[in-house]
Amino acid sequence: VNLRDGYVSWGVLHEDWENQEVAFVLRHLRPGDAFVDVGANIGVYALQAARAIGPGGHVYCIEPRPDTYSMLVRSIEDNGFGSRCTAFNVALGAHEMQGDLNAGHDLLNPGSTFISERDGGPVRVCPLDALPIGGDKPVRVLKMDIEGFEPAMMDGATAFFARHRPVVLTEMFPRAIREAAGRSAVGFLVITTSGTPMCRERA
Repeated sequence: VNLRDGYVSWGVLHEDWENQEVAFVLRHLRPGDAFVDVGANIGVYALQAARAIGPGGHVYCIEPRPDTYSMLVRSIEDNGFGSRCTAFNVALGAHEMQGDLNAGHDLLNPGSTFISERDGGPVRVCPLDALPIGGDKPVRVLKMDIEGFEPAMMDGATAFFARHRPVVLTEMFPRAIREAAGRSAVGFLVITTSGTPMCRERA
């Protein structure tokens, strides 16, 4: 955990970080499934999903922030899940480019880091469709929490969603969606629910 993080890591230390949302994900996973965690942070969802899907399943973690990514990888290895987890130190967007990584306004919340599409930045942005995800395993659930960049990520994942049609758990942050992706929250909901079977159970 990051002891300077007053949000995700603080919640993990107190066993109180998005417990209902994690339970929602676990209810939809079975041994042998694959799970995609977009905005994996230190691995709150990824580690519990790795335990649920067992050695026959696989977890794919996407985390662009280098310091958080290093903690994620260490957590995966320390928990003995290295063979069933693959971590990518990239951001997801509509197309391949180099973007900017912005720390956000709250220095106590590394999870508020967001991506800007200004080409030439230090962070690789790529489409989900360009990553080697899934293989012969069905991706049953995808969780995404990327501070408003979710619509851009969806634009780069059309083949993925057509193939896997997973249950989706997503953050909905209207202001961030407007600022990061230039979309409306309503437009994002339309994109997310058209062609993708969203589970409407309230987590």
